[in-house]
Amino acid sequence: SRIAWAGPEEFWVITEPSEPRVGSGLALCHFKDGVVVGSYSTALQSPEPFRPLDAAACNGPDDCWFAGIGSEDPAGQHIGAFHLHWDGTNLTSSYQPQGRGVSGLAYFNGTFYESTLVGTQAGNTTDPVTLATPEPFGPILIHKLSGDTFADANFLPFPYPGTPSEGVELLSAKADGTDLWFSGGGAASGPVAPPDGSVASPPLAVHYNEPFFQQAPIETSLFGNEGRFVDISPVPGTSTAWVADQALSERGSATDRATVALIGADGSATPQTLPTSGAGRGSAQLVAATGPEEAWMATSAGW
Repeated sequence: SRIAWAGPEEFWVITEPSEPRVGSGLALCHFKDGVVVGSYSTALQSPEPFRPLDAAACNGPDDCWFAGIGSEDPAGQHIGAFHLHWDGTNLTSSYQPQGRGVSGLAYFNGTFYESTLVGTQAGNTTDPVTLATPEPFGPILIHKLSGDTFADANFLPFPYPGTPSEGVELLSAKADGTDLWFSGGGAASGPVAPPDGSVASPPLAVHYNEPFFQQAPIETSLFGNEGRFVDISPVPGTSTAWVADQALSERGSATDRATVALIGADGSATPQTLPTSGAGRGSAQLVAATGPEEAWMATSAGW
């Protein structure tokens, strides 16, 4: 369900079980030079079982992080967002202080950053979130690795009129050599999210202009209150990023038409609907820019 490149011929994946089994993110596979060199999982009754993982990133073969839902160990001694760290030899688990589910991980400028949901995991509106540090002004949705701890990066989203402070969440974090971006939209987890829906809110894109995280001032009428930027990719050599815009009701769709947009740090936005004619081939799910003149998009239907 996720991939993290550790080198030209080395990568990790967070795995999903083959049908008819269910569940997600409970195992890791390590590939090198075309073969599997490691496979890691735990039994559910293990003293330190893996929790579902949703994000992965590496800084070379000896430094990879994986992160997932807000949870706790079976003894209730460790509570927070579940993480695993690979140091080149061992995988070490930890429960990071703020218990919001992690949606994305990115390595940038010497350290790791993560984006978070409002709730403990995607779609969860009922389980309480355990916070080691109070957040009196609303959820702090970006964390930065300091030592072995992912600490709050002091980003609060712009309060759109009518959107509560817990009404938006981040869904993606991506970086290249020069830029770091985050994206999201109306929360589908946490206490104010409607069951099986998301809070009405314009989508958001956040650009890291060190030392500040700056939310792009996008013209909200271009996207409405249902779209969410579910994935983002910096465009190398520019201060722009491509986003995949997808309403929660469109997830998994095979017939909706896809919406992507080129977003500027200055708030400029150029949406496009694909295909430009004919029947829809699924909503936009993933984007990746390889340079200023080439980018790829994949839909929820695999187009």
